[in-house]
Amino acid sequence: VNMAIAKDGYKTGYTAGTVLYTTYNANYAEITGTVTINNLVRANLSSNCGDSGAPVFTPRTQANGGPIPLGILSGGNASADCSTPATQTNFTSINRIPSQYLLNRF
Repeated sequence: VNMAIAKDGYKTGYTAGTVLYTTYNANYAEITGTVTINNLVRANLSSNCGDSGAPVFTPRTQANGGPIPLGILSGGNASADCSTPATQTNFTSINRIPSQYLLNRF
């Protein structure tokens, strides 16, 4: 919690913020009803529709070792019609991504 992080999304580009919760259960409205995804990380990163799948990382420069991957953005509290960006964003921690999808972590 309070760790500095950043993401680079397709829609909103690079934004930085901090971790708010390390275990967050998000409810997403779907056509078939509400879907709950457990054990996400919640941060005060700005994002919007189209940013899902963006990398989330530590905002470090090449001079101090470069960014460290932390996870993949999965959603936030943007308006349903995407006219208002999210002020809080959820992401899946890299430690929770199934190992079969990663060749190696770094």
